[in-house]
Amino acid sequence: MKKSLFFLVLSVCVLPSHAVIIGDKNWRQLLDTSGQSFTYDQLTINNVCDAISGKCDSVFNSVDFTGWTWATNTDVAELFYGLNIISAGYFDTNSTFAEANSTWADELIHTEIDPNDTGLFSDTEAWATGAEYFSVLSGITRAGIPSTNLAYVAYVQDSGTGGGIVEFSPIQTNFSDVSFGVWLYKSVAVPEPASFLLFGVGLAGLGFVRRRANKRYKKKIYCDTHL
Repeated sequence: MKKSLFFLVLSVCVLPSHAVIIGDKNWRQLLDTSGQSFTYDQLTINNVCDAISGKCDSVFNSVDFTGWTWATNTDVAELFYGLNIISAGYFDTNSTFAEANSTWADELIHTEIDPNDTGLFSDTEAWATGAEYFSVLSGITRAGIPSTNLAYVAYVQDSGTGGGIVEFSPIQTNFSDVSFGVWLYKSVAVPEPASFLLFGVGLAGLGFVRRRANKRYKKKIYCDTHL
């Protein structure tokens, strides 16, 4: 089934800093935190981010995490639900989603090696095989597995042949890879529909009051000049 992200222009906004707003979250580019070989243990033991609340308040290896929230698997899954890529609740019982003959992965991931690619998120790894381009987003989430030394990487791949894969894979908490970034976001306020309605009513009310004031002013001028 082919799906496109382009119809979501009103709910997805790419900021000048290249962060991406989807729903009520402003997602940081994984590329900002990749290349450092961060591990789950490094982020938690060094108090870079809190494993419970996800709140980050530190600079580590020259990367500023201050003010960001470390995402859970659920947060990352909701990113894909919000883009209408995957049905809501799919990852409650599944860890992998794969779809052939679709365009969403190409529209989601941007890679410099493909001159025709204009995705929302810059890749953390990419390669070419002949005329086909492959690109990947991979980042550590804060979904550690209790009583184990396992954590998760949320991984997205554009297969290069019109298909995509999303996978939540367990890893050792001390495992590092230069292509791993960290899934981070900031919450943003999303106006409720009622707020838009009240705003519209307010504008209409101001217009009505102004029209009445203008009529009274014109009537006064008429009376002053004709009586």
